[in-house]
Amino acid sequence: MFKKIKRHCEKQTTSAPKQSSGFKQKTILFLAFALLLLFIPLTPLAADYTQIPPPTIAPPTAAPKTYKAKLEFPVNKNYFYLMSYGAGISDPLSIAYITRVKTTMDVNTIFNDRMDRVLIPVRYFAESLGYNVNWDASSGTVSIIAVGTSVSMQIGSDYLIKNNEIIKMDEPLQVQNNRTYLPVRFVGEAFGFDVYWDAPPQRVLLYQ
Repeated sequence: MFKKIKRHCEKQTTSAPKQSSGFKQKTILFLAFALLLLFIPLTPLAADYTQIPPPTIAPPTAAPKTYKAKLEFPVNKNYFYLMSYGAGISDPLSIAYITRVKTTMDVNTIFNDRMDRVLIPVRYFAESLGYNVNWDASSGTVSIIAVGTSVSMQIGSDYLIKNNEIIKMDEPLQVQNNRTYLPVRFVGEAFGFDVYWDAPPQRVLLYQ
């Protein structure tokens, strides 16, 4: 019986090292796998992003501006033209107008050589567009009133008041030949016109 017990103990002592060796192998494999995970990037590197160019988005193309009316004031002449373009045009120098009305004035337009400015009679400009013109003799103030826009100027002043906004001009409002003259560029832009100077025929063009 003693011998049987001894053999049983010998079997247990010889099998223990096998279990310990297997555990060590599993532990080593686990640690190796854990270390491997530490060196594997979970997300792409920053360099990977820089290698891919961003998508190119074309800027929106602005629709060409269209004009429906034009005023034409030849310099040192006693007439001007009002033209209509119907549905509108995008070329300011186009001559494809629908109607062209010539209006004769009792005075000429004036070209100021010193300031390089064209002056036109206030009343003819305003009334040709259907605007109302008011004259205050006591203060020497002329007012032009249109839908949504009111412009007032005083004789001798180089300031223009548009809807309570003060705009500095480089040429004052003045009286000549019993007519009140204003700088065409400033008053035109105040009413939303694009103002062009056509040099060879010496004329001012206002588009709206």
